[in-house]
Amino acid sequence: MNTRLVKVLPAMVALLVAAAGSARAEGELLYKCGGDLGLVVETHPENSSGNFHGTFSAPLVPDGKGAWVNPGRELQFWPEGDGPKLFVGVEEFSCEPVTDEPGMNAGAEPTDPSLQPTADLEMAPYGSTRGWEVVSLNAGSEFVGCAGSISLPAGFLILQKKTYGWELRVPAEQTEGFEGGIITLDGRRVDAQFGFTAEGAGEAGLDDRFVAALRNGKLLTTQIKGAKPVKWPLTGSAAVVTKIEECFSRKGLLP
Repeated sequence: MNTRLVKVLPAMVALLVAAAGSARAEGELLYKCGGDLGLVVETHPENSSGNFHGTFSAPLVPDGKGAWVNPGRELQFWPEGDGPKLFVGVEEFSCEPVTDEPGMNAGAEPTDPSLQPTADLEMAPYGSTRGWEVVSLNAGSEFVGCAGSISLPAGFLILQKKTYGWELRVPAEQTEGFEGGIITLDGRRVDAQFGFTAEGAGEAGLDDRFVAALRNGKLLTTQIKGAKPVKWPLTGSAAVVTKIEECFSRKGLLP
């Protein structure tokens, strides 16, 4: 299993789980698999279609024997039997259905505050450094993370650290779903998976090694599949990473 999975997928599952209530209202069944890996399976029994979301996204179809499959991608999902199970190649993952809590309306806020979209969280000023504004992210009284933003010619560039890891947030034309892309830091290219939010932003998970390199970065380029590359000249990136980590370690409490 690609170790980058641990960093990339929580950001993706956050977007899917946050929409679980409204999705179920439309007949969709949503499952979270692999624990903290955050693999996601969605099925639509009424029209015999489904999807898998992981380091890649792929369609699933029922095989008539109780499983949802994609032979080309070596995917099998078994919703019944000894608990929901997902097979990716030879690896097996336990799954659990994502459901509304009793007494909640479909589309209500998810019970795990870290899974709420960033735009729905309360933001409290924490500090500023080298042109970046740093805020803490909270869901009511619960601390969720910290974010730093800077206004650049291409729009707002946001770096955020939540309880499940680091994310990069950039403007996007899409308002839902997922798409692959590339993030380039001073010539070093890495594959990325962007999840889109209703307000038109794309969020991609970052691993700790990339964030460490970001401290000394000069030019960041993001390119979502089907769109032109966007260049983000970096100023004060080391300072903002340090400030975000300080904010996170203090759970947003001012020094």
